[in-house]
Amino acid sequence: MSHISDSYDQNVDTNPARRDGSPYRGPALWRIHAASALLVVPQFTVATFALVFLVTARGWPAPVAGPVLAVAATAGAALPLAAAALVPVAAMDAIARPG
Repeated sequence: MSHISDSYDQNVDTNPARRDGSPYRGPALWRIHAASALLVVPQFTVATFALVFLVTARGWPAPVAGPVLAVAATAGAALPLAAAALVPVAAMDAIARPG
């Protein structure tokens, strides 16, 4: 076990000026935010096109197509949250059950 703690100690920054500084001083968080922003653009594009497609190509009335897409978007947001809430429960079940 000591080799794990030794490698961890080597990666810890002991300079208080860098350690206590903003995490945005480094490039890692900026890259994460940029990637998230790039993923949002196609999502809104597809959602907008889906509404136009359902109304013009499929002949759905707009008052029906809008709520259908709203339910789909809400489900798309709720399912990852529900999965994240269930993961600790499943993990605890797996730990509690022997082999």
